[in-house]
Amino acid sequence: MSTFLDDLAKHVIATHGQQVDQLTMVFPNRRAGLFFRKYLAARLSGPVWSPTILSMEEFVDKLSEHTVADRLQQVFELFKVYRKYMPGEDSFDRFYYWGEMLLSDFDEVDKQLVNAKNLFHYLESQKEIDQLFDFLSEEQKRFLKSFWRTFEPSPRGQQHDFLRLWKVLYKIYTDFGKQLRSQQLAYTGQRYRALADACHEERLIWEGGPVLFAGFHALSRSEEQLIRHFIQHKGAEVHWDIDAYYMADDPQAQLQEAGHFLREYRQSAVLGPTFPKELPEGIRTPKDIDITAVALEIGQAKRAGEVLQDWMKEQGEAFDPEKTVVILPQEGLLFPVLHALPPDLRSVNVTMGYPLRTTPLYNLLERLVAMQQSLRTRKDGTLLYHHSHVLAILRHPYIYFATAEASQENIREIERENRVYIDITDLPQTHAIYEIIFKQVGEGRALITYLLQVLEMIHARVKPGGEDADPGEEKDNTLISVEREYVYHFYVQLKRLRELLEREAIQLTFQTFLKLFRQVIRNLRLPFTGEPLRGLQVMGMLETRNLDFDNVIILSMNEGSWPPDMSSHSFIPYNLRRAFGMPTVDHQDAIYSYLFYRLLQRAKRVHFFYNTEDTSRLSSEMSRYLQQLIYESGLSIREHILSNEPRVQAPLAISIPKDDSIFASLDRFLHGRPESSRLTPSAINVYLACRLRFYYRYVARLIESDQVTEDIDAPLFGNLLHNSMEILYEAYMEEKGRKEIVKEDIKPLKDRLDGAITLAFKREYGVKPEKRYDFEGRNIIAREIIRQMAARILDYDEAHTPFEIIGLETQGEEGFYMNLPIHTRGQQEQVQLRGIIDRIDRLGDTVRVIDYKTGKDKQAFASIDSLFDRDDAQRNKAAMQTFLYSMLYVHREGTAAPVMPGLFNVKDLFKDNFDIRLEHKEGRGKGEKIEDVRPWLAPFGEKLTALLTEIWDPATPFDQTTDEKQCRNCPYNHLCHRD
Repeated sequence: MSTFLDDLAKHVIATHGQQVDQLTMVFPNRRAGLFFRKYLAARLSGPVWSPTILSMEEFVDKLSEHTVADRLQQVFELFKVYRKYMPGEDSFDRFYYWGEMLLSDFDEVDKQLVNAKNLFHYLESQKEIDQLFDFLSEEQKRFLKSFWRTFEPSPRGQQHDFLRLWKVLYKIYTDFGKQLRSQQLAYTGQRYRALADACHEERLIWEGGPVLFAGFHALSRSEEQLIRHFIQHKGAEVHWDIDAYYMADDPQAQLQEAGHFLREYRQSAVLGPTFPKELPEGIRTPKDIDITAVALEIGQAKRAGEVLQDWMKEQGEAFDPEKTVVILPQEGLLFPVLHALPPDLRSVNVTMGYPLRTTPLYNLLERLVAMQQSLRTRKDGTLLYHHSHVLAILRHPYIYFATAEASQENIREIERENRVYIDITDLPQTHAIYEIIFKQVGEGRALITYLLQVLEMIHARVKPGGEDADPGEEKDNTLISVEREYVYHFYVQLKRLRELLEREAIQLTFQTFLKLFRQVIRNLRLPFTGEPLRGLQVMGMLETRNLDFDNVIILSMNEGSWPPDMSSHSFIPYNLRRAFGMPTVDHQDAIYSYLFYRLLQRAKRVHFFYNTEDTSRLSSEMSRYLQQLIYESGLSIREHILSNEPRVQAPLAISIPKDDSIFASLDRFLHGRPESSRLTPSAINVYLACRLRFYYRYVARLIESDQVTEDIDAPLFGNLLHNSMEILYEAYMEEKGRKEIVKEDIKPLKDRLDGAITLAFKREYGVKPEKRYDFEGRNIIAREIIRQMAARILDYDEAHTPFEIIGLETQGEEGFYMNLPIHTRGQQEQVQLRGIIDRIDRLGDTVRVIDYKTGKDKQAFASIDSLFDRDDAQRNKAAMQTFLYSMLYVHREGTAAPVMPGLFNVKDLFKDNFDIRLEHKEGRGKGEKIEDVRPWLAPFGEKLTALLTEIWDPATPFDQTTDEKQCRNCPYNHLCHRD
């Protein structure tokens, strides 16, 4: 069966011959006209001038006196009229959404030649219905009355606002039209109505030759009026792209919605004679039809690529890519499909729009606006940026690949120093791009200018011959042409927005600009351009009008995808639309159905795919059009389901045996190894909690990546507390030139507390000491809690003065060391241990080894054995750690004085009888306070030696803990499937 456009080409040559150049041909869209030229050229035996080929929009443009204003300008002009009748109402950014809805309604009202005055005045009073609408049928009146009842008896809230707007809607509609006409402008529907009126009044001027309308289906009333006029007065031809399957009008037959409009036109006195007497039978001709159910969109794309590959192999050289189409009702499938196409395809042409809102450039622009919105300025003029925006921008591909070395170093610095707010001038690396991005700009037009500068910078750096380009070739970090198109379209749209803002003197805040920007970009599409007459065609369903293909693949044939979800965004409700003959959901369904069936008319091979999984956008239900095809068409259809049988398998227990490669890493903690390292008390506690976690962290060395956090979690809180105390005491001792603390020192220490806490926050958040630090949000609360805790520690210290500070963590960053002998793999080795003690002081004759704890730690422990019992849920990790610190201290100092282990633990800190001493307590009886740790160190050392021996025991693998509570906050739980 020949194609519709090929048949049309034969007719044009046979009818018009050498006068074909005098013919004007009008198609629904430009693409149909472009393909028609191809068929016409193939049929011609010699050179002739081409006929004038226009889309309906171009034909109307040729006839109209007014230019169509772009969408942004239309909304601005409408807003001015709106504020005239609705003073003090929405700002422009809030109006934009409603403005676009009003424009769509006005456009439909005019295209459908609706009596706007009657429509918009109806809601002013339902009592006028019989007088104003006496021309309506009783059914139409019932529709109108049922709509009105939804607003009775006392409209409030949104209903009240709705009625207020409706009362002035006709005035807005009228004045808006006048305002555009005064500037020789119009919106699309306005031009259509003007031409329809000119046809009705027989004053339309056409000085061209014969006109032929081809391939139209669902005409608006104004389009129908225009075509009727040219038939009656200019002898125009009309050619319909139809099939007998859906044109049947026998009341006993099944009426297909695809032929809804065409059956009406066939009954028309003017349009009826243009239909052929014998309708073509295409849909019911034998053809290969497959329907495949596949899970998820990626699965559809991959399988579609395989089907294409199979067709190419089966047909060999007979396979013609130009007669093959892949149709995507869902635009998000475009790139998965392009990646899944067979590599043997030499050329592919994409004919569909890709939404700009899904592009990476849109994300970057949003980030830049959000960064400017959250920018803080100190009194000294320093600009502070929130880390989330800075990191997102530095990691964005458009920025990262242009500044890779600088961005990598800066990202590491920000995360390592936990910088919540960032002064860009403090970053270790700078770049020329930073000067464009990281600067303060004003609101409104200044913000748009800033974004335009960023776009210019991106475009300059990615084009051939730009700053990053090698002579004669593009570098790897240059963007492909599609991405350059992103830059161009965003630039044009933003520049146009700036021009309109300047002309209308509208000021926008960051918040309102971001809302407006999202509104403007929401419906914009990136039009792909290519060689449309060559290669495989990839297009949306709407682009297929009048085009015929032998091989057709349609993806995402789910209900809600095709036909698409037809939710109405309009001020004109369904009842009024139906009463006044405006398009409704039923009309849209007829249009979508026609597009679906028209594709089958001349196809030889069709393969449908639909998704079997529910998603946030679509259900897993097969499209009703496929159901109709299966049960009504009588065609032979093969159905397939592609799926993997679901099997739920319990996660396997993970156990890492110790081989030579494991020991190669583990042995670095042994004395005398080239890559020397030391085990800490924290590492030993990790091993006791979970051997596998110890392996990940200390053997495999899967170090947790640094992340900036604003939350004051337990580790961060602990760091802030002990850093505050260390800074406080260290600075005071340095100033006084002594280490002894007496009672009189406590008050001046309390007076300095705020400064020490502020400096601790600066260190934790990567702020230089000379820079100002502003407390905000949670940090205000955290500062107050730390102040109270530190003040309570000072109160405790005051009660135990005088004492002498021997060491603080900041004074001894090298820590305390010792080697502990073990026997492993048939020889004696020494395990290297290290610990950094928060505080060591001397009270009388006793040395106190003190640790600050901000968790739920306790002083009491049951026994030395319990400190190493990994199966004991009450194991006192803090006590074990403090014992080890004491052991390290005694080993180095060899003191004969008593050594007392102690904890400043928050859990008990504010109790009246608070005591820092550890307590040996078995059962519920009275415990024993540890005054001197030395008698306990021998059994402690034995248990520690046994534990270290186990770590180096080849027969003991690194396996998972059986207590899954330990896994809740483990950074490696996703590796064990326990997250």
